[in-house]
Amino acid sequence: MRRMFGSSLLVALAVSACGSGSGGVGSAGASGSGARCADKPACRQIGACAEKPGALAGDTRATCAPATEAHCRQSHLCAVFGACAFKNDACVVGSDEDCRASKSCAAEGRCKADPALNAYQCVATAHDCQGAKICTEGGMCRVGKTGYCEAENEEACQKAPDCKHKGACHLVRASGVAVCRAKGDDDCQQSEACKVDRACKAEDGVCTPG
Repeated sequence: MRRMFGSSLLVALAVSACGSGSGGVGSAGASGSGARCADKPACRQIGACAEKPGALAGDTRATCAPATEAHCRQSHLCAVFGACAFKNDACVVGSDEDCRASKSCAAEGRCKADPALNAYQCVATAHDCQGAKICTEGGMCRVGKTGYCEAENEEACQKAPDCKHKGACHLVRASGVAVCRAKGDDDCQQSEACKVDRACKAEDGVCTPG
């Protein structure tokens, strides 16, 4: 669940610095700072493919930001979070269809567009939580107030396959959402992840090699 709670991060990233160094050509016939934006990782990650002038008077610095829906649709934000529409210089959630096509739908039950609740990521419904991997493997089967699937109680975590496989046996709260996590190295050391992948140390609730 480290993937969630990224709304503020997505907003911050959506205006990323273009930089002043020379860059390649981002598209046929393109050159200059606009092309440098298209060549940067942020173009693929958050759709920040076009130059945007400085916001303050006299500010000669340029930043990179989405400028069209096409920029958003080719981005990681669209593929993973369903933020495929373009609005106010940012990639945002626009439709249920985009949400259902996103990776977060099957994995995390976030298959519905609800911009009033979260403009930058799709949200879950009770039905979608039940059928998602986060429920069937992770024990997080109830939709919470913030639009994420969460665990009802610690028993739900302990009965989930991820308790045995990944040591995620305890209910903890992360940014207000009840999630299943490993609380300590003991959880990891009893898991299959430790036996198979030597992921025997708990770090931020996840079993990792160490």
